[in-house]
Amino acid sequence: STTVGNALGAIPGGRVHGTIVLHVALVRFCVAFADQMSPYVFEGVASEWNLGSEQLGGFGAASSFGSFVGTCLCALLDGRAGRTIAMRMGASMGCLFMLLMGFWAPNFRVLLVLRAAQQCASTLADAAFMIWMQEHLPTVQRGSFYALAILGWPLGKQSMIYIASWLHASHWRLLCLCSASLFALMFISAAVVDDSPRQLVASGQPERALVVLRRMYALNRT
Repeated sequence: STTVGNALGAIPGGRVHGTIVLHVALVRFCVAFADQMSPYVFEGVASEWNLGSEQLGGFGAASSFGSFVGTCLCALLDGRAGRTIAMRMGASMGCLFMLLMGFWAPNFRVLLVLRAAQQCASTLADAAFMIWMQEHLPTVQRGSFYALAILGWPLGKQSMIYIASWLHASHWRLLCLCSASLFALMFISAAVVDDSPRQLVASGQPERALVVLRRMYALNRT
């Protein structure tokens, strides 16, 4: 008769919560790294394709548009397919589109489309991971754990700034490669986690929810 919320609330803070926070902090790091990339590729892209400032502004617009579409897609897909499916889909597609940006895009227009698609995938994965974290945590502890997880965001931005400062503008494709590698790590992170007990119960899978809860209790005891 115990509810999922009560069962999650009864798990004392420990290794399981730290693992969840680390997963989401990694995602926040990866997404921030990719998000911060725009101003550091402008010079190299403009030089390679002889672009003006107005055309470069489209790169930032493509990022914003992709983020908007990704948020809408998460709202449509996440509840139907499950959190982990959305997480894995976003991470894998983000990696693919980032690689295509860096090593295939034949012209600037294609680059804009790929940037929008990459930001869409990135936002989808980011939003799904955040929901996944919140569903795992007891209500009274969410604020503290959320604050720890979002530390990955400033660290990701600073890492992009630091790496970009060491690269010549003409090497902007290496930034795409670095970001694609991070999306690959994000996919691995999404591949090794379970859907939350709350999501499993809501989707009519109470037996699986019980298995996940037992795993969480066992992890906290190790």
